[in-house]
Amino acid sequence: MAIKKLNFKYVIGGVIDKLREKGIQTFDIVTPNKTTPFCYIELVKVKAANTKTSNMDLFTLWIHAFADSTNSSVPVLNLCQEIEEALTEDIYIPEPFWLVSQAVTGLNSLYQENETQEKHAVIEIELKVCYGFESKI
Repeated sequence: MAIKKLNFKYVIGGVIDKLREKGIQTFDIVTPNKTTPFCYIELVKVKAANTKTSNMDLFTLWIHAFADSTNSSVPVLNLCQEIEEALTEDIYIPEPFWLVSQAVTGLNSLYQENETQEKHAVIEIELKVCYGFESKI
C-alpha cells in the first residue's frame, strides 16, 4: 500500500511564507526588472531519507538572494544573514506530516550578475519531512 507523501508545493510555500513573514521579498518566479533586494526559491532535489522506523523525504532547496549593485558584497551578505535568521524558526507543514529537521547548510555561491551588476548569492537549505511510520504486525 502506498503512503501519501507531502507535495513539494507545501515545502516551497512554507519557506516563502516564513521569509515574507520576516519582511523579505520572496518569490517562486521572478519577473524581469524586479527591484532588489529580493530572493526566490528553487527546488533542487527531493530524495527518500527513510529509516528503519520512519518514511521520510529530504527536500533540498536553493534560495537565490539578490541585492543592490554596489562595489561591495555587504548588501547581499546582509540579506543572506536575514534569510538564515528567519529560517531559525520552523516553516509550517500541514498535518499529518511532520517537519523533522530544517537547516541552512551553507552558501553555495556568491557572484555578480553580468547584465545588471547585482550581487547574487545562493543559499542551500535542507528540510526533512516524515510522512509515515513502519510497524510490524
